Amino acid sequence: VVSLMGCRGFLSPLLLARRRPNCAEHFLSLSSAQGQAINAPESDILRSNFVMNRTVSVRSMPWILPGRGMLPLQIFRAQSVVRPKQQPTLDTNSKKDPFFATSDGEFISLVRKISTRNSTASIYQLSTSAKAMVSEWDTLSAEERYRVRLKVAAENRASAPLNPSTDLHIIYQDSDICVTYKPSGILSVPGPRRNPSLANLVHDYLIYQEEQVDDHMGVDQMIVHRLDMDTSGILVYALNTQALSKLHEDFRDRQVKKTYHALLVGHLPMSEVELDVSLERDPLHVPFMRIARPRGLSTDSTMPATNETNLSNNQPDPTAHPKFQKMINQAPKPSKTEMRVLVWEYLDQMEENGTTSKLPVTRVELVPHTGRTHQLRVHCASLGYPIVGDDIYGYKGSGDCGIDHFALLAKHGNGNNSAAYQARTRLHTRLQKLQIPLCLHAKELSFYHPKTGTPIMFDCSPPF
Repeated sequence: VVSLMGCRGFLSPLLLARRRPNCAEHFLSLSSAQGQAINAPESDILRSNFVMNRTVSVRSMPWILPGRGMLPLQIFRAQSVVRPKQQPTLDTNSKKDPFFATSDGEFISLVRKISTRNSTASIYQLSTSAKAMVSEWDTLSAEERYRVRLKVAAENRASAPLNPSTDLHIIYQDSDICVTYKPSGILSVPGPRRNPSLANLVHDYLIYQEEQVDDHMGVDQMIVHRLDMDTSGILVYALNTQALSKLHEDFRDRQVKKTYHALLVGHLPMSEVELDVSLERDPLHVPFMRIARPRGLSTDSTMPATNETNLSNNQPDPTAHPKFQKMINQAPKPSKTEMRVLVWEYLDQMEENGTTSKLPVTRVELVPHTGRTHQLRVHCASLGYPIVGDDIYGYKGSGDCGIDHFALLAKHGNGNNSAAYQARTRLHTRLQKLQIPLCLHAKELSFYHPKTGTPIMFDCSPPF
């Protein structure tokens, strides 16, 4: 934390989180009037305490600059662990999620039923791209069908309604910022499809509290930063334009320190790693990311310029959607992450014969120095040790980190029959059977209060 601090002038008195006794009643009146982001019975809202149990401590930290002496750092540490959001069901009759259908026939039957529902009457309406994939189901390979299931499952989770009594967890709140704990499986922001999100819950909770949110501050104006839907951890939202501008400036100038914890597949054979590589959009799996590759490689002039030829030579797909085409055309951007091994662990898996297998995983601490899309997930996967539960860059995921470690094992061993290849495949398959959510957690967030300049740190333990 010391290295994070810069000179911001004198400190104001310590901030204390304010809790209004009638906040639940205000929230109830809002939910009755709007009824979109909030989906909870009256009794649940009135019983709920949206402010998490926490400890607040003040630690004296030596100031780097001469003559500054010792300055207090406020630490807010949540005392409880929030579990991932429960998977919703798409089919209200069978109470079954199509992703977990036992056969392809059952899956396609459930999904087609969902995709034909009226979009104004169903929160589970599939996107245009998902419908297109479902319509081509009979022509897809087994791997492509698995990726369709992943996409449908992700859209299913993203469109599910949120309940403030189980999904809203406030660690700190004053007139300028609101710091929350985001459970895995919940969107940070509504996105272009305007799905339910944590930002909606925070906005609806605070909007009727006097002087808590500027009248012209909508949901989109509160957003300071984001976490992936399946990433859990600490998020800060701005409650006025001044706070938003100052926090954006600090995030841009890297005056904010973020620390993540993650579980990686397998035992990482090193104690510390520093990854400093450029990332780019993957033209084969838009909009996902990958390790950047050399650009401008010329194609064979004797071959026709097909999409496959363009992609194999790292050229943008000319048939891609204009929005994705713009992403692909962007130049690679530098990214840097520090990784430190905390402990080597084992996860238990029950076998059919009643025995228990020990599956090796590595608990690591990740400190990103840049904020690229999916940076931590790509960096871990590029080492050959993806994050447990990563359905994009993990084994048979819908994306590709840019380095195929399974192909490397096959190439340098005895093909797909090599012992290393078989062992790695078996481990990834067994971990996938456990159906563990993404094990990536934003554990600590340290920044300066946008109004007073007070250095503050928020901490919450991971759910895994």
